[in-house]
Amino acid sequence: VIGVGAGVVDRCREQGLRVDGVTASSAPRGDWRQLTGTTKFRNRRAELYWVVRELIARKELAIPREHEDVWHELSSTRFSYDSQERVQIEAKEDLKQRVGRSPDHADALALAMSRGSFVMPRIWAF
Repeated sequence: VIGVGAGVVDRCREQGLRVDGVTASSAPRGDWRQLTGTTKFRNRRAELYWVVRELIARKELAIPREHEDVWHELSSTRFSYDSQERVQIEAKEDLKQRVGRSPDHADALALAMSRGSFVMPRIWAF
């Protein structure tokens, strides 16, 4: 809900659509303990990317092969731990510089997890 996304959220709301704005830099807030255990996250973006990672690893999220942009962006995104041992995802600008494009498709998938609790039996991205 900041930057370009703010205008999109506002316009969707003007059109009567139910929209949940997400600020990637905000504190993590989903209830993913069943999925992530005690893993701590630096921010909302790290939390949502980690959820995607875990769902794929558990074979509870399928991304068709023809969506190679999503696969490329997810597999190119690096993570590390900060000084408080929280997962931190590579900055979008660093990834853009390294691979030559913005991870828009991977971001869209991660943002789709923002409702956040592990109560859905299966999620399929097409």
